[in-house]
Amino acid sequence: MTARGVHILCQRTHGAYGDRRVTVEYTKLMAALDNCCKERITITVKWDNGCVFKSNGNTGSFESNNSLDEGDVKYKEYFACLVHVSDIIRYPTQSYFELRYGELCVGKMLEVSEFNEPSEISYDGGIIIWKRDGTEY
Repeated sequence: MTARGVHILCQRTHGAYGDRRVTVEYTKLMAALDNCCKERITITVKWDNGCVFKSNGNTGSFESNNSLDEGDVKYKEYFACLVHVSDIIRYPTQSYFELRYGELCVGKMLEVSEFNEPSEISYDGGIIIWKRDGTEY
């Protein structure tokens, strides 16, 4: 597969709704999380709001949607991954974390997707395996 844009590795078109097609993009973020799942790598996930946590497991990527009716023009399908929060290093500087995507609590799962995208993922030793700016690793 060849990279297109900053994150896109491939696209799959699922069907047509009226005169538009619904496309799901498998991203480098999802590829990195899938690899961590397969290799059972403990990762550190960082967010722009100051939140940093460790994860010792995830579900691997899966297709999801924004819960709107498929006929709605704002309907969106996307890949997501549930990441297990095993240790919280730093809580967010904001007074809340988007609960729509999961609860920031040790032992809980948090959704990572294009709608809830961290700023960086690394594994022990600080080796960065994914960064939002599109840097290749």
